[in-house]
Amino acid sequence: MKTNPFFKNLYSNHIKNAKVFLLAGLMGGMTACKDAMEPEMQVNDKNMPTGQYADVNNQTQSNDLFMTHLSDINGSKFFVGGDCMIRPYAVSNRIEGLYSFELNDEDSETLDYSNDTEEYLGRVNVSSEDGTAFFRAEGWSFYVGGCFPDPREDWKIEGVSDALYHLEFENMSDSALAKKAKDHLESINADAGHVQHIYQAIIDGNGRWKFEIDTIGMSSKGNKIGLRHADFGLVQGSTPVKGEPSKHETFPYFGGVDSKVLQTPSDPMNFKGTAYVSVMPTDNTDSPHSYGGIVGVGLRVFQTDSAAATLSHGTVADTLTMPFNNWYTVKVITNRNTQQIEFYVENYQSDLPENVWGIYNKIHNNFSGVREVSPLSSDVKFYTSRDDASNENMSIAVSSPLYYGEEENLTTGLNNVYCAPARKSKATSDTVEPNEVVLEGFYDQHRTDGTVIKGTEISFVFGGIKQKQR
Repeated sequence: MKTNPFFKNLYSNHIKNAKVFLLAGLMGGMTACKDAMEPEMQVNDKNMPTGQYADVNNQTQSNDLFMTHLSDINGSKFFVGGDCMIRPYAVSNRIEGLYSFELNDEDSETLDYSNDTEEYLGRVNVSSEDGTAFFRAEGWSFYVGGCFPDPREDWKIEGVSDALYHLEFENMSDSALAKKAKDHLESINADAGHVQHIYQAIIDGNGRWKFEIDTIGMSSKGNKIGLRHADFGLVQGSTPVKGEPSKHETFPYFGGVDSKVLQTPSDPMNFKGTAYVSVMPTDNTDSPHSYGGIVGVGLRVFQTDSAAATLSHGTVADTLTMPFNNWYTVKVITNRNTQQIEFYVENYQSDLPENVWGIYNKIHNNFSGVREVSPLSSDVKFYTSRDDASNENMSIAVSSPLYYGEEENLTTGLNNVYCAPARKSKATSDTVEPNEVVLEGFYDQHRTDGTVIKGTEISFVFGGIKQKQR
């Protein structure tokens, strides 16, 4: 099963030292031409019997708007953070499932059998008139917990397929399982006392196998703004936010058709579009599911298609502006020459309590220690940076924009016709101006308040269309 690992380590490359596990909730319809808070997307198939997917014959067929705007669905790939890539699988222009690939986190305590392989998630709903689709995977997990004085010592094996479970694990003794856990934890240099606690707990029979069915949802937004080769949107997992269990983990995604990717334009260009941001206050006072992790205590997801929501591509730097009128205006400036990042959060306008949904340092310039990371594909890079202070640390990661487009042939195709326009010579990919752009980013801020670490997790995604130059 891939669903939980699909989300577990998305931010490990960006906020490695903080051991952040970002939980959030999502999405649904969008109110045009003004900012709106995104409603929760409902997952209704959680109680389906094992192996049962949507019954195509009993569902009403309608227009399917989930990624069907793409010029080549099967030739597309999408990125969820810097650690996860997904490829849709379509038949007759309808996506029937997703292949997901996640980088293995070598320092992860969880023994994950689904990492470093592509996992298939079958689609649940037959069609979608609002661009939202549901997918699910199933498999076995082994959980050791509820027996430690500190619940953060709980431990898990996950991602075990049904076939692998029956072949290798179903009749495995507790002592063999305990040795497998010990060998894995020692391989990542886990604390010796912690290793011994887990080893003994398994020997004592405190571990349990469980067959799990997980459902994720994806809300595609590219069709709403007129994209043809790119897409962006939000992914919702099945893990609830601790402070708001009716909401679920949320992450942005972006990408598009491989054959339509263009090089970064050499001339300045402006793109008008739509942005989404998920905002989650966090603390680490109680995290039984994530050893040493940080958990969400609330969540809001905002969107904006304000006229000021733009990406301005310059000769040296790119400026992303996202005015969320129910929250802040977010501005991110990335200098491509120095890889330096400036991050601004300004103009707080919401009626929501600022001490809950605000952030502590609203303007931060020139993050230090910038590095480039491209773990999944040469197509996407992340500018990442971290800034540590005495009682607070901040991290930011911003992807390089992905530009998409194609040559537009303006000729009539007629030969030897009087006044026929001259034929346009074929251009190479580095001379064709892109028409579409998508990108995503993340911001994390934590500070020590006594013995408690509190902070805010922010993730955002933007999609835009080229604006004509005046």
